[in-house]
Amino acid sequence: MSLYNYVFMNRPHLRKIVFSALVGILICFILLIQIKPLEIFHGLRNIIPIFTAMYVLLNMTVYLLRTWRFRILIGNNAPICHLYPVVAVHTMFINLFPLGTGELTYPYLLKKRNITEGFGKGIPSLILARLFDFMVIGIFFVIAVLSLKDKSDEFIWFFIAVITFVCILVLLRLAAERKEDILSFLDSKREHSLWKKYSKFLDKIPRIAGEILAGFEVLKERHILLLTLTLTVCSRFVMYLGVFFLLKGIGLNLTFMEIVFLSSFYILLPLVPVNTIAGFGTTEALLVILIMGFGYSKETSVIASFQIHILQLSIAVLLGLVGFFHLWIQNRQSRSVSEVG
Repeated sequence: MSLYNYVFMNRPHLRKIVFSALVGILICFILLIQIKPLEIFHGLRNIIPIFTAMYVLLNMTVYLLRTWRFRILIGNNAPICHLYPVVAVHTMFINLFPLGTGELTYPYLLKKRNITEGFGKGIPSLILARLFDFMVIGIFFVIAVLSLKDKSDEFIWFFIAVITFVCILVLLRLAAERKEDILSFLDSKREHSLWKKYSKFLDKIPRIAGEILAGFEVLKERHILLLTLTLTVCSRFVMYLGVFFLLKGIGLNLTFMEIVFLSSFYILLPLVPVNTIAGFGTTEALLVILIMGFGYSKETSVIASFQIHILQLSIAVLLGLVGFFHLWIQNRQSRSVSEVG
């Protein structure tokens, strides 16, 4: 089944997409009746261009750091120029697709571009990247909370997060080391009546499981873990810096730590399966609550929430389309070379 068919032709999944769209429309309507909608676009026209340019430049830097990280986690020598557009397109679809379906574009594009041999081989690097993302976001969040509230109770949650993160990595490494035993166990179930009944689907499980478990073998290398953590910290710091310039551009004067606190919430929205189409509605509602928490009025918070989301989404789509065009050019060049050969 193709990615398109899975997302749009699967009826239960399509119902969820329609429901999420209706929820997003309802939330946006409730927020928009609190203000004069034209004020959103008036504010966008008055943004200082240098701040927008800095945000775009820093976003491109974040994509580069993420590309480097994925290259390490995949474990091959794929050129950065081949992976970078994949990351750009993947990020675009994460922001556009609801319910976490945008994540599927990453292993799909890796297989399509022959960077990995199978769909399942792209999944481990994505899982590990998300684990490191959640961990680093949690670290920044705790630092921001401590700096804003001057409390130390949050360290308890920090240590819980660290322990959970380490336990997950240990379990994944053990699963990779016991790959053969796990695959043997799956093969032993082939004679089961339930397996035979659904053999068309279940026969694919051992192969996909083998590809996924093989991808977790990178956890055996300490330098890979250290470099991945370093790149994740750097990419998140640059991302927060970009948001700092973005908010300055629309007139929100928040400190860097306040922006880390705010960003730690809405950055996670595209990564969890609760997001609406393009995040409209849920993102604005969350931003309104957070911005009002820093002392801004309801009207200012609603206007700023739409401006932040429109700018963030527009730039993600712009960079994604550039990446898509780059992939299209690479594909045409590959076809030309094969035809000449």
